[in-house]
Amino acid sequence: MSAKAYRDKKALLLVEKLKEVVKNLTIKCVQLTEQGKKLTAKVDGPQKQISRLTDKVMEQSDTIDRLQEKASDLGRLERHFADKGKQ
Repeated sequence: MSAKAYRDKKALLLVEKLKEVVKNLTIKCVQLTEQGKKLTAKVDGPQKQISRLTDKVMEQSDTIDRLQEKASDLGRLERHFADKGKQ
């Protein structure tokens, strides 16, 4: 088989098949990239909401701690004045 015949019958067909494979893979890559962007955007919203809610829970936890301290102080004051009233 001559080089020209090999080129025409084998090499060019292989090159065309490879071009088609590369084209299909490129299209799939673009589709997957877009899908990845959409999924990332879809996850970002809930993550921000979780972060806000976590901050709010931490603030409320701090408030609860302060209120518990005040309740404890108030209990001591009530016991102190109850003891004073008995005297």
